[in-house]
Amino acid sequence: MNSKRSQHYIYYLRHAECVGNLAEDKFPKETDGLTETGKEQVKLVATVLPDMDYIYSSNFRRAVDTADGILAHHKERGNVIDGPTVEMVEILRERDCGDLAAFRWDSAQWKAKFGELKTGKKFYQLEFPGSSATSAEFLEGQKQFLKGVIKILRTDSASKKLSNVLIVTHCMNLKSVMEAVMDGNFSDFVTLSHPPIPNFPWALKNTAFTKVGVDFNSEDGDKVVLTFDEVDNTKHLDVLA
Repeated sequence: MNSKRSQHYIYYLRHAECVGNLAEDKFPKETDGLTETGKEQVKLVATVLPDMDYIYSSNFRRAVDTADGILAHHKERGNVIDGPTVEMVEILRERDCGDLAAFRWDSAQWKAKFGELKTGKKFYQLEFPGSSATSAEFLEGQKQFLKGVIKILRTDSASKKLSNVLIVTHCMNLKSVMEAVMDGNFSDFVTLSHPPIPNFPWALKNTAFTKVGVDFNSEDGDKVVLTFDEVDNTKHLDVLA
């Protein structure tokens, strides 16, 4: 959507395939590592991503292994020497689905929960009994994290540095945050350079990523301008089809 280069880019990426993704009857465990296919996905996505200045990851093993793998491949291609380190951030964990985590996706319990979306609710607005956080608490955590990233990029802009940020997270987390941004929930510090994207897609494929341009313009005051240049990009996975 942006014909010119933005000052900075944030890449929101779903982790690579883990052992738990192969089991349809339960959620992946926090400790699940990557499958061989997942490791190949890391190599493929690393080839299309630029070198990163900052890397943030959920502290679940599948996300950390994805972030570490991308950084390792970038170092191998020779442009990253000292480079960034992977910073684990708890708020980037998968959404806590509470009691529903014990049920299959095709269970009556999940069908009832997803049925709430037909009433006009967005996924980020769903409440999960037994969860460690309400939807409002979850979104506030995401907002504060993004504000922190934007603050760093604003400082980089002041010193004329163009930066790339990688955020490795999870399917439901990514869906929730993107929908919330589109609905204006972060409008106290974010404005979009284009109309909101309706029905923001799920990152159903592992290592799908969304590329977001970040710009600071004097006419927008304290707000950051975001441009969604690429949404749910999975072209790097075509060779595995």
